[in-house]
Amino acid sequence: MSIEKLLPKLIRASFDADQRSLESLAMLLIKKLKPDYPDISNEISDIIAYKNIGVPAIRSIGIQPSPVDKDTRFPLAKIEEPKEILEPIFNDYIKEEVNRFIKERNMLEKLIREGVYPPKSILLYGSPGVGKTYLARWIAYKLQKELIGIDLAASISSYLGKTGQNIKSLLDYARSFNSILFLDEFDAIAKKRDDRSDVGELKRIVNVLLKELEEWPFGSIVIAATNHPELLDKAVWRRFDKIIKIEKPNSVQREEILRRELELFKDILDNVIEIIIKFTNNISPSDLCKYSQFVKRRFIIDEEEPIMIMITELVKHNENLTSGEKAELCKIIKKNNRKLTIRDISTMTGFSAVSVQRYLKREKK
Repeated sequence: MSIEKLLPKLIRASFDADQRSLESLAMLLIKKLKPDYPDISNEISDIIAYKNIGVPAIRSIGIQPSPVDKDTRFPLAKIEEPKEILEPIFNDYIKEEVNRFIKERNMLEKLIREGVYPPKSILLYGSPGVGKTYLARWIAYKLQKELIGIDLAASISSYLGKTGQNIKSLLDYARSFNSILFLDEFDAIAKKRDDRSDVGELKRIVNVLLKELEEWPFGSIVIAATNHPELLDKAVWRRFDKIIKIEKPNSVQREEILRRELELFKDILDNVIEIIIKFTNNISPSDLCKYSQFVKRRFIIDEEEPIMIMITELVKHNENLTSGEKAELCKIIKKNNRKLTIRDISTMTGFSAVSVQRYLKREKK
């Protein structure tokens, strides 16, 4: 049986938690991969060996399992192995800052030999959905480091009273091996110490956090992200080597995202791209991707005209259009396809035919 035919069986066994079939199929993979890919074959062997002696499989790549809460026994972190993902689409400044960080990390030994401190921390801030978490995953992929992720806000609400103990366990764990610690919702534990509404425990955590960030080892990296930079303690900002504000994409970046996400429709996208870009101003990359997924699902399931789907979904994502914006939308649709009738535009937008006629007349004046 070929490796290609083994893969679906392996996935089925994994989803069904069929341990016996999973082991059997993995053993077959070991044999088939051994001649041409001995390193991968050995890695699979190590996974099986560790699992069969009652040790978490992640130990096979030299990583200890996540620390757990002493009472609930729930893991305090999620460990992600680096995986290939597409490069995020940002403006030139952000690309340059991130690429510089990656380059300097890849030349870690050279910097240390010259007595120069390598960068070890990044603070990302921006509104929800702009790509902070995705960027952390992409950096992990480029540097081939495991990503230790934790939602700090959730941890604090779940473990209030033991927050300090749990955070300290996580920090000790992350600094013990060559990884990236990703602190999402960072403002949850790095709030201003003059905030009188907070309990004393959280203020003590900030002091511990400042010391930990100052003394963080070069082999490991800390990436923190927040939607609320105004809540962070002033001293926290000085502890990061790089601080990057991630903004919502401009028209050029939105077009790049849309062309990537809607590649299925590349032959007709030029006819509608101007409209989409115009009416997705001030929208996050996350929402652009959701819009693209809506379009692709409707096309696959309903087999409607792609442009019709794109326009109707665009209107749904802009429910509060003003009369002027509706007129502008009708004008752009007509401009990009002169053959469309008033009824066609009405069907696309959901505006009444009378309204469409009025909007187009208004634009001609």
